[in-house]
Amino acid sequence: MSKIKTYHSEAIESLLKGIDPKIEKRIEFKMQLATKIDKARIKMGLSKKQFAENLSKRPSEITKWLSGTHNFTSDTLFEIQQFLKIDLLNVEEIPKEGIWHLSVQVAQESITSGFPGPNNFSDLFYKSSGSKLSTPELHYYKTVAEA
Repeated sequence: MSKIKTYHSEAIESLLKGIDPKIEKRIEFKMQLATKIDKARIKMGLSKKQFAENLSKRPSEITKWLSGTHNFTSDTLFEIQQFLKIDLLNVEEIPKEGIWHLSVQVAQESITSGFPGPNNFSDLFYKSSGSKLSTPELHYYKTVAEA
């Protein structure tokens, strides 16, 4: 049984329709940013007070951040993402070329020249001097295509 009641108000609907789409997008962005920060804080198992202490802030400031109305400085965003180990704003330029993902299926063949065990790719890894693992010579090819 749902306890949520639907409320209808023509006055509120009229006000909402009058919001500039740019302002609406800005509000949505701020709310998403606050939500991302709060989810990361919760995932780390931190209360708002603990989060504030770790960033040398007052708990009231954290409450303001998570309200979705705070206008962050770039320094604050940097501190938050460093502490929470998340990416809040990706400032790296993304190349305009399309990125192609290629999936390749490799058939396993019997390899007998110097490698122990038939038909087992894990046997291609062998012990070299010391305890490090080494592999036979592998070649990697990168294909770049423009979209």
